[in-house]
Amino acid sequence: MKRFLLLVLLFAGITCACTETDTFTYYTGIKGVVVDSATAEPLSGVTVTITPGGESKLTDSTGTFEFTDLDAVQYTVVAQKEGYQPNRKNITGVSNEVLEITITLSLINK
Repeated sequence: MKRFLLLVLLFAGITCACTETDTFTYYTGIKGVVVDSATAEPLSGVTVTITPGGESKLTDSTGTFEFTDLDAVQYTVVAQKEGYQPNRKNITGVSNEVLEITITLSLINK
């Protein structure tokens, strides 16, 4: 009888310990490249901004950019550079994944 009571109390203790709700934060990332629409050449010095958050990055010499540790929500990614038409993409972050995108920019016709 004592063993049965001990098992019941042990089981109750384990059950109570498991009822706490653990909260996990899942992050995503966005990385990509910005290229010229006519030549497909990568563009450096392009300002890439994500919303929500308003974080901005400049593309490097290979036209690449990266945002890390983002919440897994929907984002608008805007790329802009002087002399080019801005371009935007809407993407949805996926938990524990890095999304890869390509954004093309077209020269402004004068």
